[in-house]
Amino acid sequence: MKIAFVFDGVFVDSSRAKEDVAWRLLGKKYRKSLRRIDRGNDFLSRDGYIALKERVYETRENGLMLDLFDSVLYYLGRLKSDGHQLFAVTLRSEAGQKVVHEWCYERYINLNFIAVENRKIEPEYFTDFDVFIAKKPSQLWPLVNAVSNLFLFIPFGMPVEDSVHPRFQLVRSWESIYRKVLSLTP
Repeated sequence: MKIAFVFDGVFVDSSRAKEDVAWRLLGKKYRKSLRRIDRGNDFLSRDGYIALKERVYETRENGLMLDLFDSVLYYLGRLKSDGHQLFAVTLRSEAGQKVVHEWCYERYINLNFIAVENRKIEPEYFTDFDVFIAKKPSQLWPLVNAVSNLFLFIPFGMPVEDSVHPRFQLVRSWESIYRKVLSLTP
């Protein structure tokens, strides 16, 4: 099977990295669920949030510190040994893509990458894929008529958004991703 997953949020815990960077830069705890800084109702502006994401995704000092989700490498290896083709999708800028490649290189992780132009997932690029895994429903919606199996990765302890399409299969760990893929394999 041909499987694509969004690098940030499915492979690495980019939310935790944003929290760490916000704490170091602003001295305040960033709450992903509300995109706000924890000091009353002081929300992070759109520009502030974009600047925070750029500091995490596009700088070596922060981007190389991203943490893998539990068991990623184990189940990635199992999927590869089962004969599946795996592709990491990155919606980062060119500078951010360089950080991702360096991050993988330093950890001896060999992945096929798909760089999405304009940071927007387009169905025509994924029509020959069997599975697409993303953390955000907005990344899966464009693929409803293009990819037969859409997995919404929401790690344990994270709330599930309301705008979930009935075709989105909820997965909460890499073990559950592996089990679902295994159940699809003839």
